[in-house]
This record gives sequence, structure tokens and C-alpha cells, in this order.
Amino acid sequence: MIGPVSIASGQELVCQRGDLPSGVVEGVILACPRQDGPSLIDEGLEFKVRILRPNGTPISGIPATDIWLRSNESICGGRILIPNGPTDQYGITSFVGSLRAGGCEESQMYIMVRRNGRDLILVENPATCTPPVRVPVRVVSPDIDADGDVDSVDREKFDDIYYSGSYHECADYNGDGSVDNEDLLIFEQHMGHVCS
Repeated sequence: MIGPVSIASGQELVCQRGDLPSGVVEGVILACPRQDGPSLIDEGLEFKVRILRPNGTPISGIPATDIWLRSNESICGGRILIPNGPTDQYGITSFVGSLRAGGCEESQMYIMVRRNGRDLILVENPATCTPPVRVPVRVVSPDIDADGDVDSVDREKFDDIYYSGSYHECADYNGDGSVDNEDLLIFEQHMGHVCS
């Protein structure tokens, strides 16, 4: 517990040292409040996280439920995804699953760790609590307004984009550079979904 850091919500947190030992491929992934979109591993975006003590030694045995992805538009309790298991002897765990999220997140996701009853943001430099370890994967979701459900409000927003004929990355669910019938089909497959 080194010092405070502020996240966009203004909530003051304490930081935890860590990094992404294998790096992360930048990309875009479809997320849904029901957590039924494609998985990180299916999209080639899986990544590992290493959690360290301030002196750089690994912390093993942190339960998967105490590590999670978060973003500024977090919904459904704020946990976008937990890793597939606890940290190993090297302090490493992997994120491979589908995301439970909404909105169109232009900033990247960051990693949270619960230690000693406190929620800590993972940072590279624990002396200054900066910078946060960010995951360079952008989220797009049929839950355009990020309120935890894909409903008529989201449909109206999608239709405004779709029928305008102009491109908007928040409605390009398959990442092909256009908003077209394939994106409409993806939207319709998620209509009515809510936080699981």
C-alpha cells in the first residue's frame, strides 16, 4: 500500500505493483452484458498479468475472484472479466474469456486486485502509483449506452448510426471497418440481453 491514485470516477484507490509479462496484442472485442460475446482467446487477444510485491517478488495464490478487468464504463458490478485461475508461483494468471461489458470504451481497460480487503489498481511503478497497467483492447457493445441491458434505447442509437450511412466505430461490432448488415445481425443477436 504505497499511495493513492485517482481513476476517472474520482474514487481514490491504493496501488499494487504488476505488469503484463507477455505483452498484449492491441485490438477490439465485442462485449455484452450477458457475457456471451467472443472470448479473448478466440479473438487472439488473450493476455497474462503478473502481480508483484513492491520489491518485485511475485505474489502467488491470489484467487481469480480477487483479480478483474475494469474500465471507465464498467457495468454489472464493475467486473468485466476475472482470470481463468489464481496467480501461480510466478504471480501470473491469464485472461482468456468473454467480457461482460457495455458502451464503447475508447480508453483501455485496467486491472484491479483485491488485497487485504482493499481494491487496488495494478501499476508499473508503486512508488508513484503510476502508470496504471492498461490492457490495449477496446470494447464495443450492443449495450451502447452502457446501462447493463441491450434495449430499445440502444436500438435507436444503433439505427441512427446504421441508417446515417456514416462509419462509427461503436457500431462496428465485427471490426471490418464498416457498419453494415453483419453488424445489424450481431446487434439483433444480443437484443434483450441483460447483466448475468
